[in-house]
Amino acid sequence: MKTIIESLFKSHQFERVEFSFGSLFFKNIENDIRYYWLVIEVEILDSFLILNSQDFWFDECNDLIKDKDFGKNTSLLIINNSTTSDVERQNIFKIEEDPYQFKKYVLTYTDDSLVILKSKIEEDNSERLLNLLVDEKIFNEYKESHQNYSWHNLLYNIAHKLPFLKINVAINQNLENLFSKSKDEFERKNLTGFLDSFDQVFTEEILENFDKMNEDEVIELLNFNIDNGN
Repeated sequence: MKTIIESLFKSHQFERVEFSFGSLFFKNIENDIRYYWLVIEVEILDSFLILNSQDFWFDECNDLIKDKDFGKNTSLLIINNSTTSDVERQNIFKIEEDPYQFKKYVLTYTDDSLVILKSKIEEDNSERLLNLLVDEKIFNEYKESHQNYSWHNLLYNIAHKLPFLKINVAINQNLENLFSKSKDEFERKNLTGFLDSFDQVFTEEILENFDKMNEDEVIELLNFNIDNGN
């Protein structure tokens, strides 16, 4: 996954500095302002560990760059290889909503979605990926299926997490709506806890067999989750 991300930064004329913990990308924009992205791939999506490491990451980068505006113009992209059961919305929310040091984004993917996406873009061809992003046929396929762990989802999640990518305005607006509408609705109705519980209970395996389950079995699953403090 990281090679795809690196190819996108390279195609947008970012320079790169390597650290033991990740890669720092930067480029000059208007008015001599420099724009920074720190990209780190983690094995475990642990919000506590990540948020407690950010001061060290920030200081290491800042000591090398020595830019007085470094803190104002720096984003952090966390990449994590996850299975369906590993994706924890609460961890992602804690990381992305944390206001300190960096503006933060979390990009998760599965092995299956990455393999298919790589085949579509010929491994790490950034130009091919950008062409897919502006292809309305591909976007309509995504809207119709909207599977959380499909290659379509990974493709548009990349665009969502890297806002400097230029894509079709209409697609971008619809993309923002798809990502934010359901989240806003659950927050408005104070149902974020239920959403987390639902994701923990209804794994991909269970959802595949959902049509074979009766009402009592569904209720039992939800009750089991509640009784165990989730």
